[in-house]
Amino acid sequence: MSLALYTTTISIVRVPILEESGRDPWEPDTPDSPDPVGETIATLVPADISLNLGRSGGPGDTETVEFMLICDPTDLSFRDRVVDDTTGAEYEVQWATLTPGLPGFEHVQAGLKQVSGFGNA
Repeated sequence: MSLALYTTTISIVRVPILEESGRDPWEPDTPDSPDPVGETIATLVPADISLNLGRSGGPGDTETVEFMLICDPTDLSFRDRVVDDTTGAEYEVQWATLTPGLPGFEHVQAGLKQVSGFGNA
């Protein structure tokens, strides 16, 4: 059963964990490791994404915006990325938990984050 009210659908991208960094922090000429390509593990999951908190870091160097996700029960991990199917916006999952309930009322809650600015554009 689906959420009673949802505003979008999401896709979940699972990113593999890198075992070692390809960049030596003490050697400036060592290239950064490329972002690993993730595997889409779920699509069209009914969801609602709402603004939770926003802040800037340093003297205006970065902007961090946090969101709250509520979606139908699905496999969601704090290492995943969520893509809003309607807007194309991409979020990092900070935490996720299944909230049990009566059949048809269980759902997943998660904290999402977007960071932009210096070094994160």
